[in-house]
Amino acid sequence: MKEKYILKDVDTNKKIDKKSVFKTSNALKFVFENKRDNKTDKIKKTDNRNTSKLIKCAGVFALVIVLIITAGCIESGSNNDNKNNETLISDEKFLEEDFMNKTALFDNYWILTSFYDSDLNKKVIAENVSVTISADEEMFYGNSGCNSFSMEYEINDDKIVPGLYTTTMMRALDDNVAYTESVFKKNLQNISVFKCNEDTLAFFDNKNMEILIFEKFSIKDYEWKLDSMFSNESLRKIPENISVTLLFDNDTAGGNSGCNRYFMSLTEVNDIKTFKEISFSGIGSTKMHCTKEGVMETESAYLGHLEDVKYYRITGDNLKFMDENNTCILSFLKITER
Repeated sequence: MKEKYILKDVDTNKKIDKKSVFKTSNALKFVFENKRDNKTDKIKKTDNRNTSKLIKCAGVFALVIVLIITAGCIESGSNNDNKNNETLISDEKFLEEDFMNKTALFDNYWILTSFYDSDLNKKVIAENVSVTISADEEMFYGNSGCNSFSMEYEINDDKIVPGLYTTTMMRALDDNVAYTESVFKKNLQNISVFKCNEDTLAFFDNKNMEILIFEKFSIKDYEWKLDSMFSNESLRKIPENISVTLLFDNDTAGGNSGCNRYFMSLTEVNDIKTFKEISFSGIGSTKMHCTKEGVMETESAYLGHLEDVKYYRITGDNLKFMDENNTCILSFLKITER
C-alpha cells in the first residue's frame, strides 16, 4: 500500500500547504507525518539564519580543501621538477675548456656510470654492468655490456654527427645488461656534443640533455684474473683450480702466476686507434715448484706470453693483451676494484 505523508509545522502542529512550504518563515522547520500508521518522524532543521551560517561554513571548509589539494599539486610538481633536474648537466663539473675536449677523450678509456632513460624520464645508475668506450678521430669503440661495438662520427661546427653503428649480435642473458645495452645504444646514436676532462666524460643530445655519463677507467684501478690464454692456434680457458692474477702499480706490475709470485716493469704509450700500446720488461718470479696438475705448464706459458705483449684493449669486464700481429694472447677478467 502506498504511504501518504502530511507536512506539519513543528511548533503549531498544524498542517502546512505544500505549495506554500517555501514561502513561509518556518519553511525550514517542519515534520513529516506518516498517515498510515500515525507515527510521526520529526526531522528538525535550522532556520534560515542558521542555514546561511551553515552554508558559509561549508564554503570556507571547501575552500580550505581546495587550497590543501592545490598546495599538494604544487609540491608534487616541484618534486617532479627536482627529479627532472637530476638529468640535467651540473655545470660546475666542467670548465669552459672541457667543451669538445678531444685530447682528454682520446687519451683515456671510459666506463659508464649513469645514463638518461627518456621513456622513464630519469637518470639511471649503471649498476653491475660494465660499459666502456674509447675514441679516435673517426670512431668510437667499446663494449656495451654484452656486445662489442663501434660507431663512426664526424664533428661539424662543434657538433657531433653520429654515423654507422656496428655491433656484435650476442644475446644478453641478464635483463639488466640487456636493458642498459639497449638504452646506451639508443643514446649514443643521439649524441650532439660532449664535455670531457681528466675524470669525467659526458655526452649531450641536441636539447642539451646529459644522456651518457662516464668516468675515467684505468687498468691500474683493478685486479685481474687470467681467464684464457692462446695455445694451439686458439684461446683456451684456464682451469678453475689454477689462479693467475695481475695487479698494476705505477710503472710496475705483478701477481701470482699459478705457483709463484712474479714481478715486472711496464711501459704504456698513448693509443693507436682502439689499442693501447703496452710492454713488459724485467720479468722475474720466485722459484717454488708446485705439484698440482697443469700449474707449472700454465705458469711457464703465461710468463712467456707476457714477453710478447704489445697492445691491450678493454672490452667490458675483460682486459685483453695482443701481440704485434694484434692477436689476443692473454685475456683477463676484472675481479676486484682497488
